[in-house]
Amino acid sequence: MDEEIQKTTESMDVPEGQTQIDLDDVEVVESKSSFDAKAFEGKKVKIEKVEIARVPDNFATGSYVKETEEMKWVTKVTTEPLKELDEKGNFTDKLMEYEDQETNKKKNITVTQQFNMGESEEGKPTVIKHEKASLWKAMKKLGVTKLSELKGKEVMLDTKPSTDENDDRVFLKLALN
Repeated sequence: MDEEIQKTTESMDVPEGQTQIDLDDVEVVESKSSFDAKAFEGKKVKIEKVEIARVPDNFATGSYVKETEEMKWVTKVTTEPLKELDEKGNFTDKLMEYEDQETNKKKNITVTQQFNMGESEEGKPTVIKHEKASLWKAMKKLGVTKLSELKGKEVMLDTKPSTDENDDRVFLKLALN
């Protein structure tokens, strides 16, 4: 069998009456996902919720540990639900939704960013006032001195690539640092 025929039949059973397709002629196209994170880059939305939580600290030892009992304090900042964009890139009145695969319920799309916090000797969360502390930098950028003042502040959206080198998706984040 010559090379051209082998390319068209390799791992492909062609039903009778159908023509063979050259594997090199199959086009690679962008996903038709209904959500394009890059379209939201530079858009401004308001912060709707600010929470403090205690979460696993997978980097407590300096390198990633999947299962850990170490915990840390974080501030979770969540935007108001995103609205759909029109063809000109302006927000419409319709909220963007997705179907939660675990609950099969529709949910609004929001952007949540987590900021590490410090911990006092009593074990209470603290905002670290340091030039390299991302939470403090974000608070300074938004002109606030208390976490409660973050709610209602307008923030710009940005994108970041997946941390998985085999994943070419991009995700939304808050442009705060």
